[in-house]
Amino acid sequence: LEHGKTITDSTQLTELVRTRLSPLICQKLIVNPNNLPVLTLAPALEQKLNMSLSNNNFALEPSLMEHFIISLANQTEKMLGEKKRPALLCSSLLRRQIKQLTQRVLPHLTVLGMNEIPVNIQVESFSVVGE
Repeated sequence: LEHGKTITDSTQLTELVRTRLSPLICQKLIVNPNNLPVLTLAPALEQKLNMSLSNNNFALEPSLMEHFIISLANQTEKMLGEKKRPALLCSSLLRRQIKQLTQRVLPHLTVLGMNEIPVNIQVESFSVVGE
């Protein structure tokens, strides 16, 4: 609410609200006390995604995008198979675009930005996507 008067961009406001609600967002993903299993992006893939951002969309070649989605889907299935809620932890700059890209094909995947992890939660890498 305090930002609503100065920020009019709904996307920016949504990201600020998500940051404030991060403890609640993460709570449903925690397996053991304060242990959050997540998927992460391989550094080379994250760099390609960052470099391909254009007008808030990815401008990647279709084969690379397809490989990314398939790899992410496979890792999501593995997490579900181990009774863990699938979550991808990525840079805050990529979070919204990855969520938009995956929301129809991977509806059970939660996409978290680095700024959405409360300090009292221990992040555990389940797997790296794109290696």
